[in-house]
Amino acid sequence: MLRGIEIGLYNGEDYTKHRIEDPSEVLSLQGSVSMKEGKPFVHLHVSLAGHDFRAKGGHLFSAEVYMTIELVMRVFAPGLIRKPAGGVFWRMDSE
Repeated sequence: MLRGIEIGLYNGEDYTKHRIEDPSEVLSLQGSVSMKEGKPFVHLHVSLAGHDFRAKGGHLFSAEVYMTIELVMRVFAPGLIRKPAGGVFWRMDSE
């Protein structure tokens, strides 16, 4: 479970953000960790269920693990890096 969650949806220019304070069950969490401008860059999408059993989701900006979370991560070799692709977008490439 997560709490103190900030998610967002891209509206074509920027992210519309939404805050969820109550603990929520993680239904899905997927994305990537790559290098962007020489620093680690985390890009995650999350689906959550609240105590009302309604699902919410989007780009995960921040959250705190509430009780426990089980994650599986896969390391790609060579590593992944992000390169400018025009505008706000960065394409994923290998080193």
